[in-house]
Amino acid sequence: MADEVTPSIATAVATTVFIWASAFVAIRAALRGGYGPLQLATLRYATASVVLVIWSMFSGMRVPERHDWPRLTICSVVGLVLYAVLVNTGEIRVNAGMASFVISTVPIFTAVFAALFTAERMHRLGWLGLAISLSGTALLSFRAGSKFGFETSVLILIAAAIAQATQFVMQKPLVMRYGALSVTSWSIWIATACLSPFSPATVRSIRTATATATSAVIYLGVASTVIGYAAWAYATARIPVARITAFLYCVPPIATLIGWLTLGEQPTLLGLVGGAIAISGVALVNVRRRRRSP
Repeated sequence: MADEVTPSIATAVATTVFIWASAFVAIRAALRGGYGPLQLATLRYATASVVLVIWSMFSGMRVPERHDWPRLTICSVVGLVLYAVLVNTGEIRVNAGMASFVISTVPIFTAVFAALFTAERMHRLGWLGLAISLSGTALLSFRAGSKFGFETSVLILIAAAIAQATQFVMQKPLVMRYGALSVTSWSIWIATACLSPFSPATVRSIRTATATATSAVIYLGVASTVIGYAAWAYATARIPVARITAFLYCVPPIATLIGWLTLGEQPTLLGLVGGAIAISGVALVNVRRRRRSP
């Protein structure tokens, strides 16, 4: 694996960061334009499924062994279906920037679950990072302008982060056996099948939602779910993941900026401080893990 960051790798990383940041804004736009959390998730994964079917025709796609289907199904239901519905529900009341800061704690929960259920260990610095990150997330839970106001939707977003962290830990052996592309594709197809009962309601939402909202959902399916993954896979295949992980810390600030410019979601001082603390805790955990990686 090369260590040189070429222009193509830099472009792939920048594309991933922008797409994943804008995804939080696209979710807010879709919710504002007439989609419910379930309908949004259904159309998003259905769109991604179509793209991945086409993609699979031109790339190797391994079929999982029978004994791996239960684990793959749980990963899909928890890490995709539950995650998407929880994020969509949380963003009904929480703006895109704040949501991205909360979801950025996924590496924290991933490290905790890996320490609890696998051979990986998290040392004192990691636990300190966990405490710092959660304290920042707690600040994000308080509404601006209200001393005792508490935004319960932040708890929903924390649950979403835990769901995605669970998927990351559970799917690791599957990715090692079948590759990231195959695992991602099958997971999305399973998620689409699980959400298929909501297809009639989704079709009704398409008819009544604004064009902007529908475009936002399609953008989520194509860009965030497929292109973002492809760009990230391209970059991580060429340079160590530890070198580019730090760029993901740019996702929440960029999401906040895009939300401000496109949706008029002006960030609050309390939100920015809480977000910065949450990110610093995540960074502390990742620094420790990079030092231990070969």
